[in-house]
Parts: sequence; C-alpha cells; structure tokens
Amino acid sequence: MILVDTCGWIEWLADGVLADRFQPFLEPAETLIVPTVVQFELYKWLERNVSKESAMKAIARTTRSRVVDFDTSTALLAAELSRDHGLFFADAAIYASARKHQAELITADNHFAGLPGVTYFQKGGWSVSASTPYMLWSPLIAMRHCGFSDGLGNDRLLHESAEDESTA
Repeated sequence: MILVDTCGWIEWLADGVLADRFQPFLEPAETLIVPTVVQFELYKWLERNVSKESAMKAIARTTRSRVVDFDTSTALLAAELSRDHGLFFADAAIYASARKHQAELITADNHFAGLPGVTYFQKGGWSVSASTPYMLWSPLIAMRHCGFSDGLGNDRLLHESAEDESTA
C-alpha cells in the first residue's frame, strides 16, 4: 500500500517540480490509501489558493482510492508518533495512517525525512510544506512552491477541467 502526503498531491495536481516523482504513486488507485486528514488539507489548500471547483475535483480524484478515516486507534498511534518524532497533529495523523495500514508514506515534507516507512523527495533550495501554518506564507509563495503557473490554466486541475468540457 501507498500513502501520498498532501504535498505530493499538490505537487502532482499543480504539475510542480516533483510531479513526475509523485505520479507513479498516484496512478494505481487500487494500491493507494488517502486519509481523511489528507483530504482536509488538500481541500483547504486548493479552495484557498485556487478555487472551490478545483478543490472539489481534487477530492473527487482522491475517492478513486481507498479513503481511510481518522479513528480512535489511529488517533492513539498518532499521539505516540507525535511524541516520539516531534510531529504536529496533521503530520502525526498522516504518518499514523500509513503505519496502521502498512503503507509506504511518499512525501516531500521534510518533517518526515529519515522516518521508517517514508520515501522522501527533497526539493532544491527552500521549501514550504502543506503542513506549514497558512498564516506564515502568502498565497504567492504557496503557488510558487507548488509550481502553479501564471493563472492561465497551466495546472493539472484546469487541464482536466478543459478535457471534461470537451468530451461533454
């Protein structure tokens, strides 16, 4: 099983610098699990920085995979992992979901670098992760981090939208 962290989804949807690294892990829906915490972060980020329509399309895409809830056993494991590895809530919840479901966590979020069961893709230079508090970085920086274009429709979500309209 595979779990792609929120930053991986954003990279892939935005056709970012690491999109090609994440794509092989996102395509086989039958081996991919998506925690509801990833859905939360992905929806919140896209709705805030792109559009509600793009956010809803991304969430619809996540439901092609196995969506896993944040239940009591995952919460308790997340608390232990948070304590042991210094992870904040969302990161601990995502990592706990991966551990609980024996999934490899695929990420570019440096909070996970070096942890067991994690495949970490490092971006060159500075990076802002999906779990960075939103008030600390502007939408412009976030757009640059995730590889969004100049707003002329050069991201994966808008391409899919145009393809959907042309086949309708």
